[in-house]
Amino acid sequence: MEYSFSAKIETSTTKVWTRHFVVPDECIDVFTGEDGSRRVVCLLNGTIEFQCGIISVRKGVLGCMVNKSICKKLGIDTGDVVQVQLREDTSEYGLPMPEEFAELLRYDHEADTYFHSLTAGKQRTLLYIINSAKNSEKKIERAISIANHLVKNRGKVDYKELNISMKSKSRIE
Repeated sequence: MEYSFSAKIETSTTKVWTRHFVVPDECIDVFTGEDGSRRVVCLLNGTIEFQCGIISVRKGVLGCMVNKSICKKLGIDTGDVVQVQLREDTSEYGLPMPEEFAELLRYDHEADTYFHSLTAGKQRTLLYIINSAKNSEKKIERAISIANHLVKNRGKVDYKELNISMKSKSRIE
């Protein structure tokens, strides 16, 4: 199912993200999965497609965040109206699995087991960290750091520790 509407880009009051748009109430139930998740694929202005979740943007109001990079690519900012198309996200993780990480998990069964025992949100966070790298070499370094971290910590994620290990460009131990 697909749902289209116009929405205004608004400034967020949270420190986690800076911009969002409100999703109409009649759309919320359509995209609430059996598990309660609200993962969607969003197409803005018929140009940029990205995976996201319908989240609380302020008390009693649900919407989707729009990051700085997407706003810059579209040439939009707070107050601008965008055309939104939402459809259910049926992907396995809610974000693309980087081929560098998939290959590593194929060979490191322990890291694979720990990764797949994480909550869906933690899996998405780790995939986002890898995918946000600009080149394949950096994605490989991040994938190795994450795999090592998961094994070392027996599937527990300590983001501060992980960040330190990624900055030191740790290699396979």
